[in-house]
Parts: sequence; structure tokens; C-alpha cells
Amino acid sequence: MSADCHCSNCIATKKIEQHCARAIKLAEASKAAAEKDGERHPAVGAIILDEHGNKLAEGYRNQDRDKYGKGSHAEIVAFGFVKPKDRPKIHTLITTLEPCSFRSKTDVISCARRTVHWGVKQVIVGCLDPAVGVRGHAAQLFQDRDVYFNMFPIALNSIVKGYNEAYLKGLPPVKQDRMLSEDLDFAPPCCVEELKGDGFQSFAYGKYERYIKQFGKHSTIRWPDFFIAEASRSGYLEKKKVLVIESVQGKLRKVESSVYDQLAAYLAIAPDDPLGRSQVYGSVGEWWITHRAKPKESLGMALEIQGTESSVWRMPRRQ
Repeated sequence: MSADCHCSNCIATKKIEQHCARAIKLAEASKAAAEKDGERHPAVGAIILDEHGNKLAEGYRNQDRDKYGKGSHAEIVAFGFVKPKDRPKIHTLITTLEPCSFRSKTDVISCARRTVHWGVKQVIVGCLDPAVGVRGHAAQLFQDRDVYFNMFPIALNSIVKGYNEAYLKGLPPVKQDRMLSEDLDFAPPCCVEELKGDGFQSFAYGKYERYIKQFGKHSTIRWPDFFIAEASRSGYLEKKKVLVIESVQGKLRKVESSVYDQLAAYLAIAPDDPLGRSQVYGSVGEWWITHRAKPKESLGMALEIQGTESSVWRMPRRQ
């Protein structure tokens, strides 16, 4: 890129470099907010941009720690600063460290999944997560969800590594069993509790009974497809509200959300994904028929239905 060049591509590239440099300064600020527990923790800064490279919000790791005595990852803090009117403008996430793809607690949805759910189209990171078993998994998720993934410019990349030298060395392996899982047993507990509750069980049994009566046990119409059509029309999951802790304007707060929105975030579904509703309700229908809390015998009807338990249903992949 020439210093005298004023073409749109060079201007955009220069903007990105400036924002990457700013993210590094935010990472420096996060050091003061790091936990004092003797463990190694990364210094992370994050910035959200619109498609023109204009900043919508920024944040750093643990910036919201004061209220609850614990803080959030930098990406979550930055998303929390995005004004509601600006959410449709979200395009690029710049972060000094690869967003996490795994959280040890199921009530916390990983930053990689949330990034997709917030509608990010491009992610630019300073360095990959060094933890064995985690490194590169966010990049893989972004590829699967058609989110462009790139790295900081080389000069800035080396600076990021310098800030996190202690964290980047000698981290223990991380288990991979739930890394990119779509098993709803590992969804946020508030959602699992709702799906296992009497209200949803009664709703699902009613739909299943109708499916049996309407199509019989040898139908070519598969149960998940039937459930998608019936349950999504009712908006059942959107109507069920739960309280979750979110980073809002730099503070952790309890906010109301819907079961649908939490499941969509867990499944890494973008708000403009045309298959989003089908994927959420299809996953719930599949989970219910195979993992429901009540024993199968209590259905009082045949379960050997072609296209349900005889074959495993999978989410439709993007074309």
C-alpha cells in the first residue's frame, strides 16, 4: 500500500490497521482488570465495526467486573456497548485473541458462537488461542458459518504476542468434548430447564400425537420437519422468557431474553440466516424425540417411526 494512495481499498486497509492498533491499547488496559488469582490470563481488547470500518463499540476483558466481582471476555463487553439501533450495522469484529469456542460452564455461551449470532460477517484476530484443543476451533466455526476470518497485519501480530507472552506459553490441554457440540443437553441450563419442564413436554407431546394421527408410523414426513412447521408457527420458544446475565454498557446485569434467542446463540445462528428458525426448532424437535426427560413408554404410542429414531436428523447445511 503506497503512502500516497487514496483508493477505497487502501483507505479501508488503513482503517483496519488503525483499529487493530487501538485493540492492542485496549488489551493493555485489560491487564489492570485481570484476576489476582495467581493464574495466567490473557490481555484482550475488542472493537466492533460497521461495513465501512466505522467503530460501533469497543471493550476490554473484565471491563465490567465491578458489579458482580467477575468480568466478561472482551468481545462480550464490546457487544454490550453496541447501541440497539446500531446492531443491524454490525459487520466486523477485531479482537487481539481468537474468540473462545469453549466455556467450562454451560450457562455461558462461547464468544465464537455469540459472534455469529450477533451477525458478524468478518473477524480479524491478533493471534490464535494457544490452549491445546481450542486453538483454531473458532476459526473453524466461522468457516462453517460463512464468517470471513483473518489475522492482524504481521507487525501488529508480533506486538499482540508480546503482550500475552506469559499466557501463550505452557497452557494445559483443554477437553474438546463440547467444543462445537450441537447437543442441547449442553445449552444454557435455563433453556434446558424449560425444555424439560411440564409446559414444553405437554406442548411437544401434543404435536407428536398430532403427527402420529395425521401421518401414521410409516410416513415419509419426518418428525423434525413436522415439528419445525408446527412449533415455529406458534412462536413457542420466542414467548418463553428467561433471565440471563449480560454485559450491558460496561456492567454485568440480569436482562430478559427468550429461550429462542439463547438457543440461537448457542447454535451460532446469525440473525439474518434464512435457515435460522428451522435450525433452532429442528434441533429442539430432534433433541426432544431422542433425549426427552420422560421415558419413551409414557408416550403410549409407537415410536418406531420412519425418519425419526431410525435415522439421525442433521441440520441442513448452508449452500
